[in-house]
Amino acid sequence: AAQRVILYNKALALIQLDRIPDAIKELLDTIRKYPDHMPAREALAQLYLMLDDLVPAIKQLEVVLEDPELEQADLMYNLGVAYFKKDRIADARDTFLRVLNMDPEHERAIEALAAMDKLLAMKKYGHADANRTKGRNFVPGTFDGERDGFTWKENGLNGAGYYKDYIAGDDEGEMAGYVHIPKGPLGKGYYRLGDDRPYYIAGEDTGAKPGYTYKQDGHLGAGYYLKDTELPACARGFSIKRTGQDMLIKRDQDFDDDPEKARLQRLGWSDDLIQRSLKVTQMRNVEVFE
Repeated sequence: AAQRVILYNKALALIQLDRIPDAIKELLDTIRKYPDHMPAREALAQLYLMLDDLVPAIKQLEVVLEDPELEQADLMYNLGVAYFKKDRIADARDTFLRVLNMDPEHERAIEALAAMDKLLAMKKYGHADANRTKGRNFVPGTFDGERDGFTWKENGLNGAGYYKDYIAGDDEGEMAGYVHIPKGPLGKGYYRLGDDRPYYIAGEDTGAKPGYTYKQDGHLGAGYYLKDTELPACARGFSIKRTGQDMLIKRDQDFDDDPEKARLQRLGWSDDLIQRSLKVTQMRNVEVFE
């Protein structure tokens, strides 16, 4: 019993150190030795989801959710997202309905089902608005209705038109009106800034600033970073395009100000698993990993 706890806690600490391949190795080792260790399977599934490695993620989630006592609405929701991204539409829909049976007010499942109905209707009947913006970052013209993933601006950098809120990809230099975030809430890419506020304000922590979170170890250095919810891509809507598949998420979810906790929340980790992981990090002995 002590050995399984040691292996599992080491994996959680490795996750906090961003040593994801090592953490996966430890979790796989834990499961091989203790196949009934469901927290290890849950953590492994979340890492696979983070890496968009969907087949093993689905496998682990299916095993965990076989036990009615371990069923959790959020875990079930994650399984539905994985099914959807693998184009297993019927399985995804059934899974989201199971989520609502467990929690009738589960907002993300409600939104996911609504988004699925919309996407299925677009595939079946076609949709001029979707075709109009497909594959484009800017669409000139007057306002004629909302466009998913776009915001209409009258005085934008390119004139009046629809501007894409999020553009996935590597950092290829400055893009006017956007900021590149390596580990953004929707993935690596360019995020449109909604107003004249800067994304990053360098300096020491001088107290709370509305709309900002102070990060000592942020990717641009110590300073204030605009909160995810202040970015247009995260402020409204609930479907995005990522890795060639429609990934359903809740953009307006309010993540914790603690960057480590927020990172795990974005992975869909349960509060219990997050607390255990953070506790292990606080108590870990660095020499264990040398």
